[in-house]
Amino acid sequence: MRIPYFQRIWPVLILWSMSGISGAFDVVGAYHNALSFNAAYLNASAMNAAAQEQQEQGVAPLLPQLSLSSSLNETYLTSGSASVSFYQPQAKAQIQQSLIDFNKFSSYGRNKFATQLADLEYLNEQQQLMFKVGTAYFNLLNAEDAFTAVQMTKKALK
Repeated sequence: MRIPYFQRIWPVLILWSMSGISGAFDVVGAYHNALSFNAAYLNASAMNAAAQEQQEQGVAPLLPQLSLSSSLNETYLTSGSASVSFYQPQAKAQIQQSLIDFNKFSSYGRNKFATQLADLEYLNEQQQLMFKVGTAYFNLLNAEDAFTAVQMTKKALK
């Protein structure tokens, strides 16, 4: 007498499911895997990280500008047989802060909005990936159900 396949493996399946290392693949696991391997999502993530710097770069012109310079001049004086040399050090520091520069403020606003746009594009790509993974997952479940229904129909007709 031959033992049916399911009756031979059911003890193994029960032990495997109780061990915590079941091979169940759920939609959340599929989404997390897709986050690591989806090229469009990874591209959007990198573009968002790059765009975050635009806001920081827009702030820079609004901050005070500091410039430092120094020089050292050596002068030689000769008079007949006598010669004298001396050093003339110079240092200069300059701080500039414009009170109102509409060009700098508009540049800051433009960069701020570009950063917000990059955030929205990143979130859009995240949602598109969620939709694609969900659609693929539920299509797979539908196909499994259809396959099971066909198997049951074949079994019932025998």
